[in-house]
Amino acid sequence: MPSRKQPAAYRLNRFETRTGISRAANRLAEEEARKAVYTDQLHNEFGIHRSGRHLEEYASALESMERHLGNLKGKTVLCLADSRGIFTRYLQSRGMNAVSTDVLPEHAGIARKIGNRRVVVANAFRLPFPENSADSVLTDHFLFSHYPDIDFGGLGGSRTVLKEIHRVLKPGGCAFIERSHSDTERIARKVMADTGFKVLEVRKIRMPRMEKEELEESQRPGLISFTIQKI
Repeated sequence: MPSRKQPAAYRLNRFETRTGISRAANRLAEEEARKAVYTDQLHNEFGIHRSGRHLEEYASALESMERHLGNLKGKTVLCLADSRGIFTRYLQSRGMNAVSTDVLPEHAGIARKIGNRRVVVANAFRLPFPENSADSVLTDHFLFSHYPDIDFGGLGGSRTVLKEIHRVLKPGGCAFIERSHSDTERIARKVMADTGFKVLEVRKIRMPRMEKEELEESQRPGLISFTIQKI
């Protein structure tokens, strides 16, 4: 009998134990934050933070990717607004053609230092990739979230980025829109339909206690993730 695949969180934790990439990325980000240098004025408020994600927090995204893409080896995924690139680094270790993209050169530099082989400094509003070139796209806490420089309160920015995602995806390709705010679900579904996507899945996200408390303090709802497909 074939061996049963271990849970996603277990596999991510094993990779973290072996490589220490979350700790390394956070240490490098701490160094950059101390410099207080931001190359994009628009990202001063939401740019380089001292705290950071841990690799196991991408378990839900990994499970969704495996569920909808099947075997990840050899498939292309563009990771937009990828920050330090820790999950992209893991996906590369799985044999994916994973590309880490972020608008901040500082973030791209961290992604390279932790071993990412493909890193591109790019604005998600104007992606430097050809049409129909990617099997999948991943964003995390970026679209339909609380960043005013993306949505300006009206979600127009998310619409523009989704049009770009639709352009670069192959026909039938999937986008994984991770960790959006749940109060945007209704309008997010409409924007996704308007930009040529169908929603395959919506998932509620279990958050670390600290992040949950921060959301409650700011009176924001919980987080959800979408899996959508180009039609």
